[in-house]
Amino acid sequence: MSAAGSTRIATTRAALVNACRAVLAEKGLRGLTMSGVADASGLARATVYNPVRDREELLLLVTQTMRAELLAQALSGSSARNGLADIAEWIAQDPAISGLRRFNPGQLVQIAEHIVAFPDDIAVEVMNVLGAWGVHSDLSAAEAAIRWLCSYLLTPGSAAEREVGAELLAATLSMDHVR
Repeated sequence: MSAAGSTRIATTRAALVNACRAVLAEKGLRGLTMSGVADASGLARATVYNPVRDREELLLLVTQTMRAELLAQALSGSSARNGLADIAEWIAQDPAISGLRRFNPGQLVQIAEHIVAFPDDIAVEVMNVLGAWGVHSDLSAAEAAIRWLCSYLLTPGSAAEREVGAELLAATLSMDHVR
């Protein structure tokens, strides 16, 4: 594939992801249709189906994109406290997550349950981030961080609560007796 073709596909995917997130923010999952995403993205309806086959594949693309954003956000943190606070803030303020919280809380609970079930790929990513922050990076520490962060999917709380929580969890993860 040519460089121009790769760029076009990446641009189309980004437009679809952004449009999908906007629709989720405004209407939730029930309001998410491929034609609605096409309208929100400004792309022709047929073009929407070039990078993805259906709504489920589009949601997978959005999930992968959000996961990559979260990982980048985590790795940009200069410390566990700052990184945890930034991620919690991102989760609390993301418009698509807010839309799910408002329109589809049951689906959001299922997403949180999947994350807390701790698939191996998530466990490894979280342990790597904790290690980069210089705190305990074993499985129990990663599980504690994930459970804490997932709580903000459902109840974001206030910015002050997220800051205090990040500070307490970071202090706990820094202790020698995390287990």
